[in-house]
Amino acid sequence: DQEMRWSDGSTQHLKKLRKGKSLAMTSCADTCQGVGHRCCEASFRCPMTINEDGLLQSKEGLFPCGIDGERVPRTAMETYGTSVAVCDEYCGCSENCPKRTIGRGPQKMQILFRTPDCGWSVRSAEKLVRGEYIFSFAGLVCTQDEIQNGPKQDTSMFFDLPPKSGVININATGKNAILTITTCLFANEFKYTNHSCCPNAIICRVYSRKHGEDAPSAISLFARQTIDVFDEIVYDYFHPSHNFPFICKCGGYACRGGRKGDLL
Repeated sequence: DQEMRWSDGSTQHLKKLRKGKSLAMTSCADTCQGVGHRCCEASFRCPMTINEDGLLQSKEGLFPCGIDGERVPRTAMETYGTSVAVCDEYCGCSENCPKRTIGRGPQKMQILFRTPDCGWSVRSAEKLVRGEYIFSFAGLVCTQDEIQNGPKQDTSMFFDLPPKSGVININATGKNAILTITTCLFANEFKYTNHSCCPNAIICRVYSRKHGEDAPSAISLFARQTIDVFDEIVYDYFHPSHNFPFICKCGGYACRGGRKGDLL
């Protein structure tokens, strides 16, 4: 299950943000490719794009990580600029458009396995090339009020969903009304993907016309380098802007160890 489900509170919140905005179908070309073509992704101004092969890369033509075959820490672009706009049913392109790769769902199989020291984790059952879509986070989208005041539930993994504009929306109570996707009711293999300070996969916030700039339509994982069969899929939980107490035991050459960081 690769979908985001919306609680009553988050649905009402999104409706308020989208009030008066049009979701009319755009006039994209059949495959959203070609010199001078203006795809609907242009309105989102995301630093990453999906190329004609359906792979994630920067708009300058660089793939995630930049150097294939080496496990290196994330670059500044990967840390702060990992968002991409994709096509969906509100675009005028065909279902064969490479920018609809996420909407088609994962195309490669993964294996869930248990590690001696890090609990459950995920291995790739098929080879993944750099920039290839792996899978998206499946969970329930809630408001902060629902998380704080609702029944106590499992929120062992969550992602905040800020609007693309970066504007912090404040509700009537003065609290931050940002939306959050959690594993409180259901989850998929994303929940069991482990951390590494030198990851082979990267998190990317995905925007589309379905939700506009008000919230990502997916939190997705892409290969930042070639991932061979039976390799463990790992991504970096840290973000440098906060000070979350997290003890890392990944053992990579750039492992942060006991240094504090922040879970994304």
